[in-house]
Amino acid sequence: MTKYRIVPLPSCVAYGDGEFSYRKIALSGDGFEERYLTRALLPDAEYIRPEEADGDALVVSRRINGALPDEGYELRIERGRADIACGAKGLLYAYVTLAQILEQADGKARDVFVKDAPACKYRGMMLDAARYFIPVDDVLRMADLCVLHKLNAIHLHLTDDQGWRLESDAYPKLHRKGSVRSHTNFDRKPHKGYYTKAEMRSILQYCAERNIAVMPEIDMPGHMRAALACYPELGCFGRQLPVATHSGVKHDILCAGKESTFDFVFRVLDEVAELFRGYTEYIHIGGDEAPKMRWDICPDCRKRMLKEGLADSERLQGWFMKRVAEYVVGLGFKPVVWNEACMKGVMPSDTVWQFWHTDGISAEETYADANATGGMINSDSAYAYLDLPYGQISLKKSYEFEPKPKALSEGKALGGEMELWGEYIPDQKTRLKRCLPRSCALAEKMWSAAECGYGDFRDRLEAFEEFLEERHFEGEDNEKVYDPDKARGTLQKLWFERRQLHWEGLHNLIDDARVAKKYNTDKTSK
Repeated sequence: MTKYRIVPLPSCVAYGDGEFSYRKIALSGDGFEERYLTRALLPDAEYIRPEEADGDALVVSRRINGALPDEGYELRIERGRADIACGAKGLLYAYVTLAQILEQADGKARDVFVKDAPACKYRGMMLDAARYFIPVDDVLRMADLCVLHKLNAIHLHLTDDQGWRLESDAYPKLHRKGSVRSHTNFDRKPHKGYYTKAEMRSILQYCAERNIAVMPEIDMPGHMRAALACYPELGCFGRQLPVATHSGVKHDILCAGKESTFDFVFRVLDEVAELFRGYTEYIHIGGDEAPKMRWDICPDCRKRMLKEGLADSERLQGWFMKRVAEYVVGLGFKPVVWNEACMKGVMPSDTVWQFWHTDGISAEETYADANATGGMINSDSAYAYLDLPYGQISLKKSYEFEPKPKALSEGKALGGEMELWGEYIPDQKTRLKRCLPRSCALAEKMWSAAECGYGDFRDRLEAFEEFLEERHFEGEDNEKVYDPDKARGTLQKLWFERRQLHWEGLHNLIDDARVAKKYNTDKTSK
């Protein structure tokens, strides 16, 4: 008899000996989840009301069971019935499982009992709309993919050197000018786009119906070239700069010495908080990749370091991020930051750390900070960066991801997140090719506490890939590409690295020398 191949793997699956043939599905509910089942999960099935059911209908019932975890559910298929008990947010996940089962059952449902609940509280996907703007409809499609993966969070990276993607009433140049690149990594064509507040509200509402929180990221003090292009006074020297056209770390960042910088940051965060309130408990404020050469020679930053008793610009960034994080807490949100050494040991107690690397800070140091504050979201770039080539992170490598490090205290391992950085993802087709099937592996690791091997996952994945393709989610389907041998993997990495080669790195060095020559009037004091 059939054993159902379900992804993500449920906590417990137990089979009975019975089997039931059916041609129709009788639904007792009429809420959003039922509409989602009939329109998105199993759109080709024939549905009737329970009172219309006869001997050839599978009768589906559901009820809330407060004793179950909030996102948990129990599904029992037996004697022509599919009975669901679920926590407050578990019904949609139960229907995702039911849809996989019934598609494989093909009109003959085997008796089965499924007991399931997520291993991780936070299960996320990051979408980078800053490098290449992601149209609203594509964001909504990615939200539907998150449902099939049983993810409950989307992290929207809304601002960066290459674009500001959110409408601002307080600073309208941000979206009018800061959302436009003169050209991109791939061609000489202009690229533009931003979300109006009305469009963002529609995204938030769409995701909320699907149990998905949306966390905004306003990255600072680095990755701010788009803002500096609009408001040059926010930088240390008021330089006239364009919105960045290529990827890579830019050396002009927000000035930490000017109080007007914080006026700007706080007004932007006020707008973000007003828009996202009720849809997330987090606001991400970045903190990564902020070269401080400008700060080291900026008179305002030097004065700030003297006033605050800070030994160097690294500690100045820690002070900057702490001040902004405290403001986020005052707005009623938890601040999220990338794990950077400059913030070690100084952030407020509500801060959540997003682990992505160990360059300059060890994993143990990040774990210690997370244990002392609000916990950690794991997006380890060695496993969870889906923009990287399969030769660097294969499907098998993704399946080795452990979202909850054992070194974290109880309640501090919040979960995991997969990252889709956008420098080399200009469209939805490419996005899905980079994402699938690795997102299936990462999603299973975030959801399932059940023990199984990679071979078992691959067997179940085959059925799930068919399920996804029938719902028009088409990823990379060539095993030699997503689990390459050493030679093919090396070629993939070389091709990816070749595409990253451009003049920006050399330009940064030349520009640093120009800035130092023009603005470094006092080379001895701080």
